[in-house]
Order: sequence, then C-alpha cells, then structure tokens
Amino acid sequence: MRPGHKRAKSSLGEQPALRAPKSDSSQADSSSRVTLREALEKAYDRQLKALVVHARQRAETPIEQRTPTQEWARENPVVRDTVQLSSWVYPEQDLIENRITRAKLMIMACDTANVPFEVSDFLRNSMLKPRKGAPIQPDVRRTAILALEEKRSDVKFSWRRFALKHCPCEKAEHDALCSEAIRKAARDLQALIRRLEIQY
Repeated sequence: MRPGHKRAKSSLGEQPALRAPKSDSSQADSSSRVTLREALEKAYDRQLKALVVHARQRAETPIEQRTPTQEWARENPVVRDTVQLSSWVYPEQDLIENRITRAKLMIMACDTANVPFEVSDFLRNSMLKPRKGAPIQPDVRRTAILALEEKRSDVKFSWRRFALKHCPCEKAEHDALCSEAIRKAARDLQALIRRLEIQY
C-alpha cells in the first residue's frame, strides 16, 4: 500500500469520530432527566404516604392523650406541606370555584389511603376555607414552574426577559410587575422544594 494511503488512514483516525457515542450518552441523560413537574408529583405522592403514617399514629393514640385536630395539623409540617404541594400539582383547583372539586379529590385520596375521618375532614375544610391575601393564579403557578426549569439550564436567565416571553397575563406589554409576580411565585415554590429536598 502506498505511503500516502497510510498517512490518510492515520489522519482519518485522528478525526473526532469517537465523539458520537459521547453525544448520544449526553442526549440520553438529558432525555431521562426528571422535570420539575414530575418531581412535584412524586413528592406529592410521598407526602400523602407520610400523611397516612402520621394520621394512623394519631388514630392509635388514646383519645384522652390526643391534641385537638386543628392544633395537631397546625404543628404537623406534613399536613402543611401536603396542602401546599397540592396547589402546585393541581394549580387550577386553587381557584375559589374549584375548591370543592379539590376538596373532593383530597377526600378520595385520603379514603384510598385509609386516613382517619377526623384528619381527612380537617383537610377538606382547610381546602374550602378562603386563603388570606391574593392567591397565586394557576397560570402564574404553571409559569413559575417553567421559569425554574429554564433557570436551571440557562446561566444567562433573566426574569424580565422570561416574563416578556411567557407571562400569562393579558397586558399588551408585559412590565416589571409581570416579572415580579412570576419571580415571587417561583420563590415560594423554591422554598417548598428546599424544605422537602425535592430533586429534579
């Protein structure tokens, strides 16, 4: 074989032909990554299971030794976190007109998990009770989830730029109030994510 051919074969061997499998592996890792939405749903399922454990422990406690249900729920972070998570997993049900539906879903979940009635009834009433202050609208919650997803992968992420592109309000031109509303909702969600150590 001519020397020229040997050199050509050698030079071809130096081409980045072996990078393709690495790229495929990178793409596989990216596609298998859990989204924030999926992570929240899994965390909600875990919270419901934890709530069942706490509720059963309460049910097994002698009546004379039990604290009142409202006090127990107020002092139990599992109850608080379960209710908060439900508003992110099912954001549209946080609207006043949808609270009845949301409460029914909670009752169904509690019944399936054999949660004692006094606990499930308390959760139902707490969901029907009006919240203090203006609630975070479902569209803003969904947008905040998207914002945290983009912020994770974009080192140059800008709340202002994100709001201009994704704000769900009906303003002709989105302004600082739009970005602040999304950022505030995302901040609340981030606090919940850190507290529950949700990985995504």
